[in-house]
Amino acid sequence: MNPELQFPFPEPPEGGEMFEINENLRWIRMALPFALNHINLWLIRDTKGWTAVDSGIANDATRHCWNNILGHPDLHDGLNKVVITHYHPDHMGNANWLSKKMDAPVWISKQEFETGKSVHRASEGYDPRSVSRFFQLNGLPKDQADLAAQKGAHYPQLVDELPEKPNTLKDKQTLDIGQAIWETIEGTGHSPEHMALFNASNKVLISGDMLLPKITTNVAVYPSHPDSNPLAAFLQSIERFLSIPDSTLVLPSHGLPFYGISARVRQLKVHHEYRLARVAELCDTPKSAFEVLPALFDRELDAYQTFFAMGEAVAHLHYLWSAGELARIHGSDKKTLKFTKA
Repeated sequence: MNPELQFPFPEPPEGGEMFEINENLRWIRMALPFALNHINLWLIRDTKGWTAVDSGIANDATRHCWNNILGHPDLHDGLNKVVITHYHPDHMGNANWLSKKMDAPVWISKQEFETGKSVHRASEGYDPRSVSRFFQLNGLPKDQADLAAQKGAHYPQLVDELPEKPNTLKDKQTLDIGQAIWETIEGTGHSPEHMALFNASNKVLISGDMLLPKITTNVAVYPSHPDSNPLAAFLQSIERFLSIPDSTLVLPSHGLPFYGISARVRQLKVHHEYRLARVAELCDTPKSAFEVLPALFDRELDAYQTFFAMGEAVAHLHYLWSAGELARIHGSDKKTLKFTKA
């Protein structure tokens, strides 16, 4: 447990059960078949019915849980809206299914929806072949790159259908949900146009994946934007949360609800500063992203974890490259990108 944060609800609900945060807010936890084994979903009491925030992956177990929840007496008026913080499958997976089942419109930002479509269709830059080539360019051996790319190509299995015409969320937009006003807060780096939701009157922040109490959010470079600097964008984005009072209850997508926004932002910055310093030190001699993985991950990685780890290693190198601390060069084989002290 993080000693600088306060956790008012130390035990999560069981899968498929609702936990009452207050009379207008419910917490649901759904299982995930990954190392990150759960996602938190939220229900906000609306004028009539409820608004769901995020939806879990599209598998039978999650939908069974949703059916149990939707059959609960508290939800006899159903859902009015389905708000999706970002396009990742544990958030987007059941958006269309819930929308059709409950006749409830989906709300999501434009870039998140467009990116979800590109990933779902395996468009160029999002397809396994492009990912494998990108990983090989950054030093991962071909057999490992092919396997990691295939392991990461599971989006259509976890998001079977996308909403046809969702409503568009924009930064600083206000949503009237019941008797409360929720304002969107855009974040980038983890995904292109992530939307957190802040209710100032009741001091509640649904932070999505931007602020997690225990683990650090994956921030990665992939072939769709091969020269991007998402870590700089992420660190700038979390600064926006410092204007929110520390007395605000943070509802994250993973982990337990907590108090302590400023402490968590500081911890995340220190965490990445430490990792950047380790990477920079390694690059006294030219290194590829594959060669700096041990500086970022002190454990053996399977193929699925390598998919995320390679993107994150490139992100740290690009941060230092964009800051002018590292130069990007070709290795002696002329095929691999390496980074060294500028």
